[in-house]
Amino acid sequence: MNTASNEPIRPLIIDLHDVDFFGSAGLNAVLGCFNDGLANGVKVRLVATNPIVVRVFELTKLDKALVLYPSLDEALQVRDPETL
Repeated sequence: MNTASNEPIRPLIIDLHDVDFFGSAGLNAVLGCFNDGLANGVKVRLVATNPIVVRVFELTKLDKALVLYPSLDEALQVRDPETL
């Protein structure tokens, strides 16, 4: 089984699966983490399943730049170095 601990640089996983409200403050926090991660070579992955939270990323078109994973397990299993 491939897990995040096998990667040379461990990812930062932001797990939003229990979040039921997601406004601009949350979006700015996620974007800050993502941008800091890019600048420092850290892969940032998001777990989001609540349609309300996912919709925020769709409306802002950030679902095109950020990959949303349906579970923590799936976010941990990604091995493609190009996938953030």
